[in-house]
Amino acid sequence: MPAPSCWRRWADRTLSQGPGQPPRITEHPSDATVPRLSPVTLNCQAAGSPPPAVRWVKDGRRLAANTAHRVLLPRGSLFFLSVRRRDAGVYWCVADNRHGRDASRNATLVVAVLREEFRVRPLDAEVTAGERVTLACSPPKGDPPPTVRWLRDDTGLDLTANDRYHLAGEGDLVIENVTQHDAGNYVCEARNYAQMKRLSAAARLTVRAHSEAANGSSDVTTLPGGAAELTCPLADDGTGLVRWRRVDGSPLRGTNRAHVLTIDDVTAADAGVYECGRGSTSAAVSLTVHALPEFHKSPSDRLAAAGSEVMMDCDAAGYPEPITFWTRGASAKAMFPGHEERSLIIYSNGTLHIQRVRPADETLWSCFAVSEVGSRASGGFLWVGDPGPTRAGSGVVRVTGGRAELPCPVTGGRVTWHRGDRPVLETGMPAQVGEHGTLMLSGVGVADSGRYRCTVTSAQGRVNSSEVRLRVTRPTEPVTSPVTVTSAAALNTTAIRLEMQLQVSTGRRAVLELLVFFSPAASTSMQWVQLPVAASAGASASAEVAGLRRDTTYQFFVLPVTAEGVGLPSNLLLQHTALGG
Repeated sequence: MPAPSCWRRWADRTLSQGPGQPPRITEHPSDATVPRLSPVTLNCQAAGSPPPAVRWVKDGRRLAANTAHRVLLPRGSLFFLSVRRRDAGVYWCVADNRHGRDASRNATLVVAVLREEFRVRPLDAEVTAGERVTLACSPPKGDPPPTVRWLRDDTGLDLTANDRYHLAGEGDLVIENVTQHDAGNYVCEARNYAQMKRLSAAARLTVRAHSEAANGSSDVTTLPGGAAELTCPLADDGTGLVRWRRVDGSPLRGTNRAHVLTIDDVTAADAGVYECGRGSTSAAVSLTVHALPEFHKSPSDRLAAAGSEVMMDCDAAGYPEPITFWTRGASAKAMFPGHEERSLIIYSNGTLHIQRVRPADETLWSCFAVSEVGSRASGGFLWVGDPGPTRAGSGVVRVTGGRAELPCPVTGGRVTWHRGDRPVLETGMPAQVGEHGTLMLSGVGVADSGRYRCTVTSAQGRVNSSEVRLRVTRPTEPVTSPVTVTSAAALNTTAIRLEMQLQVSTGRRAVLELLVFFSPAASTSMQWVQLPVAASAGASASAEVAGLRRDTTYQFFVLPVTAEGVGLPSNLLLQHTALGG
């Protein structure tokens, strides 16, 4: 029986806590989508005795109770006077009293945003009757994503009533077999289901007889560093003399010769609308300068104790704006913003949050950014263990692919190497044990990063072992994807066919499988579907993606899978399904 002093301490502790009940969440917050600068309340109520204190957590970080635009209400709900974009995220409430704690379900707050500027706005156009014309429009980025409709002379166009009209790309208006009745002022309207809308400036469509027609649209898209040649679309009168200016008033640079303005060493500052003219007649040419995806914040190697939490950044920028996603180790499962599983969340800004680290989380976490221009990859290895000083005998060998030599820190007998529970020489890796027990690996890739254990058995049977960590990093120089989408075509109203070209590789870098990811082009929810496609034995492959929506633009990219893990994705590609009858 416990000593009287132990009973006394137990009784004192029980009496100090007093009777009561642990907290219990009685009203959970719900997902909400609201326009920016609008009010919203995330509900939370809890029962318990004594009454529990309620606090809020956003994206894994505790929130301050009250700010200039956010108030914690007496019963526990969180009220926003005017939501900002930075308020978007995953929220939950936590109730505490001296008897325990309870947490609510997660609630996602989406702040509906529709940017002011159209990414591509329609420009004036002159065409000949009977020709085909495209009025370009790429709506502002938004969340939820906007839909596009067109107005002519302030009246909405019913595209279903005229089979000569249809949408292409992200919102381009295509008019087949143009007639004089098509002439007018066209406006591109972007609207989301939060009833936020934006209107482009009007673009004038002029339909002329053949003898009056210009030479067609001459809009140019290029990458930084190259040369851009802007050709004036006005009909050539034989003199070749036109004047150029920038519509926004910026200084004009370049060389003007015979209807063509040549700009060398193009930069992002050169992008915009240029106007060429002769007398009282003028026409516009758009110069778009794309930028490859680049990481502003990228994941780094981390050492964390089991049970702790870890956050890894993945913030990429470029033009067009890239899509980001994560992969884990050699797994080909792509995880996009909004993904949740167990204690893992990927937030809308690309940050990966592991709320409770497990030993199985020790692997390479790779972040990818992909756009129509190109793709990039970066990664951080999560080591799970004692976050204190590295114990004696343990080291890290860092290489950038190719060949790696892992020295055995212990000596005095027969040497064997293991990765996990398997002997390295039985894993299929190109490996051999050299002099002094050094493990020599060839053809290593990022997926080969991890812990390797050297075990030495002496003649007397004594066993001694030590651990070496191998970290294989990606090359700092950009690499190209081993797969290129060469073409895409709508088979019908609900299916699209992709043709792909593969780089022929052998060994562990040979492409074993292709995964095709796709979604509606305006989607920012990243609810993508993956479709396994067996790569052909040659250098080409194809895929048919069915079950799509009619008259809708989809975005695609292809992720190659090799024995080393996933490779660099192909460029993003846009394709519209057929309109149908």
